[in-house]
Amino acid sequence: MRKMIVAALGVLLLAAAVLADTTYRVEDDVRNQSGVVVSGATVTVYNADTTTPATLYSGIDTALGTKSNPVYTDSSGRYWFYALPGRYDIKVERTGVTTYTREDVIVGASGGGGGGSDWPSIEDYGAGAGDTTDDTDEINAAVAAVSASGGGKILVPSGDFYVNKAGATSSTSQSGIILMDGVTLVGEPGARIIIPAQQGSTASPFPSCWAISADGAYGIGIEDLEIVFEDGQ
Repeated sequence: MRKMIVAALGVLLLAAAVLADTTYRVEDDVRNQSGVVVSGATVTVYNADTTTPATLYSGIDTALGTKSNPVYTDSSGRYWFYALPGRYDIKVERTGVTTYTREDVIVGASGGGGGGSDWPSIEDYGAGAGDTTDDTDEINAAVAAVSASGGGKILVPSGDFYVNKAGATSSTSQSGIILMDGVTLVGEPGARIIIPAQQGSTASPFPSCWAISADGAYGIGIEDLEIVFEDGQ
């Protein structure tokens, strides 16, 4: 059964690679001269050195669809979009705020919006490396939040994180990690997801549930992350 999970993920990732191009997330906030966040600001993205609006996307690859341009800041003053690698100018306008343009913003693996340091971490949602508490709920909260905002990569820091630990009582902790559309878990060196054996079981650490499953079937993945079954299987 575990081999089937891995195979299914491989098929999904292959399909995504064939059908779509990878995009990169750009996220920032808008503040006034007093440092107060500004909601409702208009943010227009142009291809660099032109007046041509750029094509924006709603998720980590182009197959997830386009996003309107301009975009608008939310109640926290934040905006986000995904774009193909390249150079862009980002213009911000709002009544009561001086109009300004961020010129020559580089989007891509070597620029902004795509570097791992900008990815949310499961620790941002309360997961803790090195302890022995169950981290299933926290990991799923990170997955749900990133999927709801259009998808992206989530960093799993170095260390051990437990899933489906014996004694966990919430419904999600008994269902394992639930990947959702557009989300990829990316491990730092030494990052591990630990699946403990069920008490008294020598055959399977999760005889009645999945350790990792998928809610949605597009743009999901696991990269550079070790999955360890404590019973050695």
